[in-house]
Amino acid sequence: ECALQISSQVQMIDLQLDAPKFPKVAVDGRNMVVVVEDSISLAVNIIFYSLTNDGWVIENAFEEEESAASVALSGKTALVGFPYASRFAGVVYVYEQNGFGFWEKMDEPFIPSDESYGRTEQFGNSLDIDGDLACVGDADYIHLFRRDGNKWVQFDRIDFKWGACSIAGDNIAIGSERSALMMLYKYDEDQGKAVPLQDPIPTGGVSSMALSHDYLVYSAVGEEFIIYRREEKNQTFTPHQQFNISGPKYRNRLALDQDILVIHGENHTHIFSEQNGYWDETITLDQSFWPIQLSGRTLLAASLNDVYSFNIEGCAPMPTQMPSTSIAPTTCYGIEITVVYDRLPWQNSWKLRIIGANGDDSEIKSSEKAADGDTSYADSICLQEG
Repeated sequence: ECALQISSQVQMIDLQLDAPKFPKVAVDGRNMVVVVEDSISLAVNIIFYSLTNDGWVIENAFEEEESAASVALSGKTALVGFPYASRFAGVVYVYEQNGFGFWEKMDEPFIPSDESYGRTEQFGNSLDIDGDLACVGDADYIHLFRRDGNKWVQFDRIDFKWGACSIAGDNIAIGSERSALMMLYKYDEDQGKAVPLQDPIPTGGVSSMALSHDYLVYSAVGEEFIIYRREEKNQTFTPHQQFNISGPKYRNRLALDQDILVIHGENHTHIFSEQNGYWDETITLDQSFWPIQLSGRTLLAASLNDVYSFNIEGCAPMPTQMPSTSIAPTTCYGIEITVVYDRLPWQNSWKLRIIGANGDDSEIKSSEKAADGDTSYADSICLQEG
């Protein structure tokens, strides 16, 4: 195994504005959308990009007067939430990519179709989309939509105040800083509604979360990042790992896609990769980016005025055996270890081991009973390259 690495081809995205601020980003495959405010005109620009051999290039853009709070992208569909529109009732605009690669604003936005319409507060404060399912949060509910032909229709709503949502396939996770429980649902096509996937997960409050087919990751109100995992599609998510990373309690503090997890920290951006079922930090960026979005190996990382695109690259796997025509040289290393003992019951023995790349270990030297004071051991270890 070898660690991931950041490609040297980091691209700063051209936002086409003299004074951009507070960019929000979404990416899926070779499509990207950036929602950014012009600090001079105060207009909100929605800029669509496509990935080419020369990097990200602009396809087309739209300008809105209201402030946007959320953006999501899946395939050829983008959603942008404007929770302060219509006197804080809120609206979500839909953008679709046509056959020529350009994006069009659809005539019919997302609006609640149930009895809550007309008295919603900040509809579009949060949202997500995956394929033909979408979720939109407001002050009181999470509204669930599905694509029906060329239209989007609301099929359910969940009573959840100021909630955020994350969708993966037909699974939906809902959480909030104001709720001590996270809810997990599954879209049941036969019943035409969302049904509970498992018992609620006690969280104490969630500031950011991400859902995939196998993992659920959320940041608690403190500094903990909790990872839940499931082995099979129909199984429940169970606790798996936990990290402690300090930082502000922002939404979109983490991004998850397949075997890559990115977490925004107070002074750094932490990139984890899944190694044999566990997550290890393999890259640490010296800048704290927020918000962050991930699609495959493409990481979009924003700051106050800029958006950067990173390519997370792996390296070639190690050969399973050395070529038969070559002879691997052997190098020996001197090793010296000194162990200092106090009269503590759990420090009465020691072992020195060498751990191989395949996880096997070999005991070199051990002491079942060590006396008080210093114990030393010196020898050499010879390793064959490869």
